Amino acid sequence: ADDNASGTASVLVFADRLAEFSRESEADHRSIMFIGFGAEEAGLHGSKFFVNNPPMPLENVTCMINFDMMGRLGEKGVQLLGTGTAEEFDEMLPRHVSKSELVVNATPGGSGPSDHASFYAAEMPVLFFFSGITDEYHTPDDEAWTVNPQGAIAMIDLAEDLAKELVTRDERLTFSKNSTTAPRRGTGSRVRLGVMPSYDADLETGIMIDGVSDNTSAAEAGMKSGDILLS
Repeated sequence: ADDNASGTASVLVFADRLAEFSRESEADHRSIMFIGFGAEEAGLHGSKFFVNNPPMPLENVTCMINFDMMGRLGEKGVQLLGTGTAEEFDEMLPRHVSKSELVVNATPGGSGPSDHASFYAAEMPVLFFFSGITDEYHTPDDEAWTVNPQGAIAMIDLAEDLAKELVTRDERLTFSKNSTTAPRRGTGSRVRLGVMPSYDADLETGIMIDGVSDNTSAAEAGMKSGDILLS
């Protein structure tokens, strides 16, 4: 229900709201594409396929907004990742967050275990909305009655305000590389190398590196995107 019917439902509500905005707005605005990606758990396969086979030039994309697990907003607030992936976010995001009643926990980095990472790796600004890990995550107890719909609506409200500015601003956002480590989903492990592996590289042996997080052992060792890890 939370993972990830809540995200899918949020995309539908988001699309309905922005379609109404498009009909009522007299201003010129950018087009908006709504996508539901498959095979995220298996290695971001759906979003990677889109980025590798785009129906439009990727340089025309100003921002990717990702809804993943929107259903369990609590006192700790919403996790908003990617806040450092566009130069304009430093000025833009505080204006909208200050009008919201949400507690927003910002992470600058654009990497992480969800579909926005595929777009960030292709040098596009991203924003990832995420209500957090719970005890029911990846268990049969992730049922509809555990979901907080009001919290999801509050998150959509903030995303809607941001999107309206993104589609009507004159200039596209300016991509900014920021791979500050994002919170990990509850695996229990605090030890990490700091690389994002590729799950679809056709190699006889080794692991292709898709990305490297700042301030990690991998970064200190000089690893870079495109390297093949053999041992």
